[in-house]
Amino acid sequence: MPAPKLFDTDAEEALIAAMLLHEDFAGLDEFTDDEVWVDDNRKIISAVRMLRGAGKPCGTVFVLALLASRGQLDDYRRGGDTGEVALITLLGEHITDVQCYYSRQLGRVIHYYAEERKALQQAQEAAKRTFTETLEAHRRRYEGEL
Repeated sequence: MPAPKLFDTDAEEALIAAMLLHEDFAGLDEFTDDEVWVDDNRKIISAVRMLRGAGKPCGTVFVLALLASRGQLDDYRRGGDTGEVALITLLGEHITDVQCYYSRQLGRVIHYYAEERKALQQAQEAAKRTFTETLEAHRRRYEGEL
């Protein structure tokens, strides 16, 4: 059985492009910032969400300015690029990406993979409990003998 897919960085990047290139923010209603897999993508999405919540413009320049004011711009990395170059490169790579016209669905994809990660974590915790219970039951059979 192949390993489960637990995130989609392309969907996260396409959502960023949808918001910054096409002003399509519908995807933000479908997930929370903590469900974003890539920390650097979360910074951009969080900045957009904050600007929208404050009723401010949410274009690329405003997001870059907000990240700079928070001291996060130079920490933003993508590939070998940092800061403004990293974000502009991301946008350039997605400028003709048809996914960028489906912000709401991209948000749903991000949420879906977050739910997959939660399910995997729950399954791991359940397996650990089962193992512990089984081992303890086995050991109890030999209490007093060891």
